[in-house]
Amino acid sequence: MVCLTCRFGLPRCWIRLCLALFVAMAASPWAVASEIPGYITTTWGAQEGAPQDVQALAVDTTGWLWLGTSGGLYRFDGRSFSAHELLPPGYRGSRLVSSLIPDASGGLWVVYGRESARHLEADGNTITAPPGLPDAGIEWIVIDGTGRTFAAANGKLYVLTNGRWTMCDNRRWGLPGDRIRYAILDDEGSLVLASESGSYRLRRNATRVEQITAQPTGRFYPTPDGRVYYSSQGNLQLLSDVRSSEPARRFQAGKLAAFDVRGHFWTLLGKCPTVCVFTGYPKTVVSPDATPNATDFLALGQDIGATILLADAEGNTWVGTKSGLVRFQPSEVEAVPLSTATYYFAVMPQRDGTVVVASDSHAVDDVLYRQGATGLVALAPNLATTAIGEFPDGTVVLGGHRDIVRLSGADLSTFSRRPQGLGDEPLQVALPLDARRLWVSVRDHGLFLVDENHWRPISPGTPLAKGWPLVAAAAGQGRTWMGYANGALVDMSSDAQPRATEVLMSEVGAVGAILPGERLFVGGELGVGWFEGTVFHALKLRQANLLSGVTGLVRTADGALWASGRAGVVRVGAAELAAVMSGKADEAAFRIIEASAGLPGGAQQTRPLPTLHLDANGLLWVAATSGLAKINPLALRSHQGPHAAITGMSSPAGALPLSRESTLSADNRALDVAFTGVSLRDPDRVQLRYRLRGTDDGWHVGSVNGTVKYEALGPGDYQFEVQARGPEGDWSASVVSPKVRALPAFTETFLFVALLSIISAVAFYGAHRWRLHVVERRQLDRLRAQFEERDRIARELHDSMLQGMLGVALRVGAWKTNPRAPDDLKSSFGTVADQILGLVLEARARVITLRSLGAAGLPLSEAIRLIGQDHAEGSPADFLLEVVGDDRPLGDNLSQLVLDVVREAVHNAFVHASPHVVHVTLTYASESLTATIVDDGCGIPAQVLEEGRRPGHWGMITMQERAASAGAHLTMHSEPGRTVIELRVPLVSKSRRWRDSRRRRR
Repeated sequence: MVCLTCRFGLPRCWIRLCLALFVAMAASPWAVASEIPGYITTTWGAQEGAPQDVQALAVDTTGWLWLGTSGGLYRFDGRSFSAHELLPPGYRGSRLVSSLIPDASGGLWVVYGRESARHLEADGNTITAPPGLPDAGIEWIVIDGTGRTFAAANGKLYVLTNGRWTMCDNRRWGLPGDRIRYAILDDEGSLVLASESGSYRLRRNATRVEQITAQPTGRFYPTPDGRVYYSSQGNLQLLSDVRSSEPARRFQAGKLAAFDVRGHFWTLLGKCPTVCVFTGYPKTVVSPDATPNATDFLALGQDIGATILLADAEGNTWVGTKSGLVRFQPSEVEAVPLSTATYYFAVMPQRDGTVVVASDSHAVDDVLYRQGATGLVALAPNLATTAIGEFPDGTVVLGGHRDIVRLSGADLSTFSRRPQGLGDEPLQVALPLDARRLWVSVRDHGLFLVDENHWRPISPGTPLAKGWPLVAAAAGQGRTWMGYANGALVDMSSDAQPRATEVLMSEVGAVGAILPGERLFVGGELGVGWFEGTVFHALKLRQANLLSGVTGLVRTADGALWASGRAGVVRVGAAELAAVMSGKADEAAFRIIEASAGLPGGAQQTRPLPTLHLDANGLLWVAATSGLAKINPLALRSHQGPHAAITGMSSPAGALPLSRESTLSADNRALDVAFTGVSLRDPDRVQLRYRLRGTDDGWHVGSVNGTVKYEALGPGDYQFEVQARGPEGDWSASVVSPKVRALPAFTETFLFVALLSIISAVAFYGAHRWRLHVVERRQLDRLRAQFEERDRIARELHDSMLQGMLGVALRVGAWKTNPRAPDDLKSSFGTVADQILGLVLEARARVITLRSLGAAGLPLSEAIRLIGQDHAEGSPADFLLEVVGDDRPLGDNLSQLVLDVVREAVHNAFVHASPHVVHVTLTYASESLTATIVDDGCGIPAQVLEEGRRPGHWGMITMQERAASAGAHLTMHSEPGRTVIELRVPLVSKSRRWRDSRRRRR
């Protein structure tokens, strides 16, 4: 006791309390056991990775269990332990963690060796160590409802203000002059203090305390319902006007004594040899004079080296030991104690609330029991039972390897003797049909309808019913469903000739349980399902393989479906079941009660069947492989869901902080994320889903903990998000990492894209210009070749063809004057000569046109002058050319157009009009050229002018077509004595035409 007082600073009144309690306990025998009844003990030692010499415990708001040891800080997520270093490199003080205090924000205060207090933020990485506390004597830290943080050191109270601890002046704050021993937060967020002179309350935002009691006060002990007990003068007393806050009850730090959620008081003090539980609190200790009943004490049978304990909100009591960690978890199952170690249980709940229990253990004596209000009563020995049923009058029928017997009250009688031909093969089914008959199934022999005197073999009349029924269930109105090893379900009639009236095929394999009702449920080797008419639907849970080997099905009053199988007893709530059956959900949330919750194994897989029963009191009876147990559905506590946690992030360059944004360089754009699901109660049933915002479109489902790697990330911002859920409940709130920015490489920056765009544009423009140059060169070469070809043609026409034609014309003309020529041919010779001369003129005009094109060609006016003069030679008409404005080059296309039109007009005038003068005027304006051809000849006939051509001639039409193709305008006006032909050609540049077109569109 001296050691405890010195080490933990315990008040002497609390020591006196422990002594008084255990002196009273010494007068009665201890209820000692290797495990504490009603609790499941789980131990983690060095082999499980647990740290040694645990001195402090705490559970934070996110579900982590923190362990303070003589070697530092650790945390536990339900599966594995991990060290957590808060001390700076080179720290020379004590590494022993003497106190752990969680706060409501998810942070944790850690006191090292009572000499250094450090705070770990909820992000798990940010660490602060505010100055101002003494170098020794730090006892505890607490946060009130306004967020003010207080600490006790050497009996004095300190408050954290602006990042620094300041001692509270006793006079100013109204504090007692003696030592401040302990503090707790009440339901209003006020701070309740304990001292030798009494208890005090510091209300929210107040700076002065008010006294509550004047009795010496030790530590406070909150109960699950919010009441607060305090130690005073050797007793625990109720602090009547104080109720503890929810955070104080849920997120407690380790102590040497505490109440659990059942109201049981756990202690390591006094004469308790190890861990002790007092079930009488708080109802019996309400005054200093109350004496505890020692029979209410339970104690662990061996010394486990306990140093600290913690009762969490889930009902677990955690005990830190010298060699690791021990958990005492409240059992959800009540074992049914039998006088002999029997197995393979047959259970029959009765309408009067009693339950008949039999067994078929083979190697031991199978005793028949009845469980009633007074407990379990043995009715008969040596009654091996493999099938059990109840008649309408409440009597119980039992069958095994011998005759079928009937139990009425406590009396047993033979109901029907077994035929000798059946040997000792066990009964599989014994289901009463009415008051005097029952269905009986015998292994290897099939189905029988049995009364007191006869065993009548029954054939279902369907080839699907192979072998013998494994289970049977009454569906009402004389209907009975029977299940077979091949998954078939047969509805047997009860008339004079029993037969199968309906046959259904399930997908559960060997049928182990049938539950008739509004929907027919069936369980078996491969799972559980239901029928909609004749269609089978399998029931799927959030986790697979938990509904295998189902040999019991029950619906409770709340509509929940219970299934007993190899994994344990599974509960699917009414709402979850309805969602799956209606198609609104693919998988059902569930709760499972298994060996870790106290169930003595999975469901037995062989007769007697079924293995799950509901009695008249609403209790479930479970026939398990290693014992018989009861479950009270109404007593099951709801559990907190798991929490998700990101435990680490890293890149190829090293670890990334979890408390602030970070960046990934362009050459290290890979991300590793470690995450876990925190569940101290059921860690193996945690599901996780995660995604990386910025790259993942949907969620990925992962295991309870693990690492995911993202490689070759693109530039941008990323955040890792993870959620957790258990078998029940929805997904937890998302845990999101700080932003991680992946930097782009230079080739991924806007500058590079802009430069590349500019370079590409310049290159494209250069290529375009080069292409234009190539095309232009090709065109020039082609034009040069054309011009050379034209010059060659012109030379040949001039040098040979025209000279030859002119010679022919002169010779034909000479024939006209030849006296030897016949008179009737002379006129024809003249006409031919004139035509040849006309052709020569036309050809010469063509030669001039060809010679006028190209870079070395004649100017337009000079070409027209040559054409006119050529026509005027040998003609009585004169030719005049007038140029108004500056004669300038027009380009080959326009020049040829003007020459062709003017040439055609001049030729027509000289040949057809018989003029005195042909006058051509070229008028150059800034935007057009006008060529006007005027003659004073006979004019163009009106009919020809109207039709646009002479019969058999196409010159006028050709002129119009040429003008139209170049966008020029050609007009003709003619009357006797004056013919005017005007050609207006636009000379606007391309850029000017483009601007004009844009202006017109606007």
